[in-house]
Amino acid sequence: MTVKERITAFIKSQRISNSEFCKTIGVSNAFISSMRKSLQPDKIESIALHYPQLNINWMLTGEGFMLKSQSE
Repeated sequence: MTVKERITAFIKSQRISNSEFCKTIGVSNAFISSMRKSLQPDKIESIALHYPQLNINWMLTGEGFMLKSQSE
């Protein structure tokens, strides 16, 4: 699973739209569809700030659980 696929899975699990996610983190609606292999540090920081329940390590590597509460 790629970073893009993991972000998409997180968005679906939170029952929000891609456009709502993009607006919240301050990127264009095309952000997810145009994603390549990795994310810029400022985007990672914005995602972590706005979605504190998301396990950033899981998002980037696929290791562990999607949500922080699942690992506690």
